[in-house]
Amino acid sequence: MKKIVALLLLFSTITLSAQVAGYMGKRFSIGYSNLFSPYIGNNYSSIYGSQLRIKGLNVSHILDLNYIIQYRKAICVSVSYIGSKIENNSVAPDYLNYYSYNFTEPKYNARSSSLGFSLGLKLFKRSLFAPLGPYVKWEGIFLLNSIKYKPYSYTYYNYNPNTSETKSYNGGQLYSKAFGAAFGFGKQRVFFDKLLIDYGIRGAIVINLNDDLNKIHSDYEAELANKTFDKIFYQQFINLRLGIGFLAF
Repeated sequence: MKKIVALLLLFSTITLSAQVAGYMGKRFSIGYSNLFSPYIGNNYSSIYGSQLRIKGLNVSHILDLNYIIQYRKAICVSVSYIGSKIENNSVAPDYLNYYSYNFTEPKYNARSSSLGFSLGLKLFKRSLFAPLGPYVKWEGIFLLNSIKYKPYSYTYYNYNPNTSETKSYNGGQLYSKAFGAAFGFGKQRVFFDKLLIDYGIRGAIVINLNDDLNKIHSDYEAELANKTFDKIFYQQFINLRLGIGFLAF
């Protein structure tokens, strides 16, 4: 009889431990979140040269898929998107002042976009269990970046002899890839046994691989590509995170 009771207790312990992971038996969650970061751009001056300035706010849109694999661990897969216009003066610095640029629009001639994919691991603190409470998160990142620009032309002045030459170009698109790693920390809360709220801070370092260097045929395009990746680097560097989701099953 004692052996039977011991076996029942052992079976009960194993069954309970198998049900520990997740929240009320739910391990998979779907969420939408935003990353907020300052938009840092260059101001050019003949007196002070190039200076970094905060010019606005970047907002990334992210679809999150999370699956709890252990008591305090969750695998995370994310798809993100961020797009923004590029100011003309950010790609026409003083050292190119011998060019006179003509754009189809007075302020913006290009737009950058970045489609990102990440695989991460959330580690929850020992005081609570996934998906509740504070956590740290490690991520690997892969980005597909593009710059789409409209037709443009510029005039080059020859001082000897005193003549000028105008070159015109069609619009186009440049592509690049980026790889990186991110680390963040935050906190998750559950409301009504279904609704997830996630907030925290994330930082990332990314390295760019330019696929279209051989397609660049003007100083404007070269400067545009450099400034655009600078923008992507700053977008990823430090972010505030705010997300909402639900426990699916």
